[in-house]
Amino acid sequence: MGALMKIVLQVLLLLILQTHRPCHGQRSPVSRCVELNFEAATLQSGDSCVLLDTVITHGGDIIADDMSEVLDATCGFHLENPRPTCVESVVPVVAGIAEDGCEVTGGRVVANFISAVNDSSEGFGMLTQLACKRVGECYVDAQKAIKYCHQNPGDEGCMNYMTCECLTDLLSVIENLSSQFLRINEAIIEKIKVAGTTCRCEDVNYRALSLELSPSCALPEKIVRDRDIFSGDNPVITDTCNGTPDRNCVEDVVDTVDDFVDYGCEQITDANEDFIDALKENSEDIEKATGFACQNSECYSAIRTCGYYYQYDITCIKALSYQCKQDFLSTMESLSD
Repeated sequence: MGALMKIVLQVLLLLILQTHRPCHGQRSPVSRCVELNFEAATLQSGDSCVLLDTVITHGGDIIADDMSEVLDATCGFHLENPRPTCVESVVPVVAGIAEDGCEVTGGRVVANFISAVNDSSEGFGMLTQLACKRVGECYVDAQKAIKYCHQNPGDEGCMNYMTCECLTDLLSVIENLSSQFLRINEAIIEKIKVAGTTCRCEDVNYRALSLELSPSCALPEKIVRDRDIFSGDNPVITDTCNGTPDRNCVEDVVDTVDDFVDYGCEQITDANEDFIDALKENSEDIEKATGFACQNSECYSAIRTCGYYYQYDITCIKALSYQCKQDFLSTMESLSD
């Protein structure tokens, strides 16, 4: 269908949509279906879906020579404010069509397009992310690396042209998008998997090594090292509770350990293996102890003072507020034996 016919179709659908508006601002089931079909048709021919339309409808090749216009339209590099991606726009339209029992009336091309995007939403979402990262640089690097691999089949390191950040995104696309949408032969796909997995494992190992030095892990590290939940002084509490409020040490450690398993990575060094293992095995208790210290910092410091300077002398303990004692006992009772 030519561009002119698409414009005519969109105008007709808009007119139909307007004539089906019921009174008092309420929408009938028929008008709802018309509206959803109109939105589906405009999305398939809209800027944000240019890349996916090229791949799905026109059998596009992701390593085609010049994709600059496609990437600019898809990602909206020229726009001041970000807009929803094609996947983010198509998925709710397909859900609405299904929920309202609508028939797709925009034609076979539109029906096939929205169905493909919806069915492979995760993979196409990752393809869009790759295309838009670094203002299209990652996508261009992927094109160059894949072409180089085609031209040099004996070079096992041909994918190293890409940065690890971009390569891991490409690997995610390969893992989540059907090969019917990617014109990449199996030999190159295998090279992408090897190089991408190496990058992933390097990243996981880096995160594992940096965890112990992370501000969010200041108190958990002290607890593990000293085997004492009251080993954190005021600077440690400040680092843990206020340094990086968006980070959670225990969650970070658990996620990192899971990544080692999921990606089949080997830990390069065991320098902080004891810390990671101890935190993983006692994650709930350490998280509760950390939460108590952050939520009741004055109480935590007072109890620590009684222990470190007065060997938990009864006079010091009695001086603690009732609320402090209650909060402490509640935390202790919630810990495992």
